Amino acid sequence: MLEVWVAPIGKLDPDALIWENKVSKERWQASRNIKKVEARARSLGAELLLNHALKAFLSPEAFPVRYFQDEKGKKYLANAFCHFNLSHSGEYVACVLSDQPVGIDIQQCRNVQLDVARRFLAVSEQQALLEKREEEQKEFFF
Repeated sequence: MLEVWVAPIGKLDPDALIWENKVSKERWQASRNIKKVEARARSLGAELLLNHALKAFLSPEAFPVRYFQDEKGKKYLANAFCHFNLSHSGEYVACVLSDQPVGIDIQQCRNVQLDVARRFLAVSEQQALLEKREEEQKEFFF
């Protein structure tokens, strides 16, 4: 099984009290400490999307879902019937469910930052990036 969901969160008001009972207490409390409104929306939106994705597998009484972290910081569900991963960037959140360990990452496309390329790309990839015309670098990088 591999299922992926992506949702826009641009109109999500992270300060609306309706969300307090729709996400875990841990997520709600953590979101209250996030200063930027957009970052709070991404945090809440990610768990709301996870809850939406899990509705096909869990009874209504299971919500909001409780999850835990392992020693490496990877989140997991208490009953471990499936693996999940969340990502958010810009005005979107993403969720993936699988019967095997899984990960997902979304990134808002911005201009290429060469210091980021140096940090995460292999030397051969960096060289290939630099050989591209400036207008081609963004597409190549992402």
